Amino acid sequence: MDHDTESGPATGRSRSLGARLFGDLAADAGRLVAAFAIGAAAGAVLCLHFGLPVIVGLGGGLVVLGLVLALMPGGPFF
Repeated sequence: MDHDTESGPATGRSRSLGARLFGDLAADAGRLVAAFAIGAAAGAVLCLHFGLPVIVGLGGGLVVLGLVLALMPGGPFF
């Protein structure tokens, strides 16, 4: 079996390079958006608890996003 091609779900044909690249980029973007959303939500909860403006909670999203980008495979440390 050739490892450079992947079968599509319904057709059984190999996916093109563009389709694989777009799928990989979409998956990575989804992970980054999810990491930012989790960090921003946690920051917003802490801001509400301590009586700070909720907009400051976006800093939590940026911190988590920075950590995820730094620790990703292919990032500056791996």
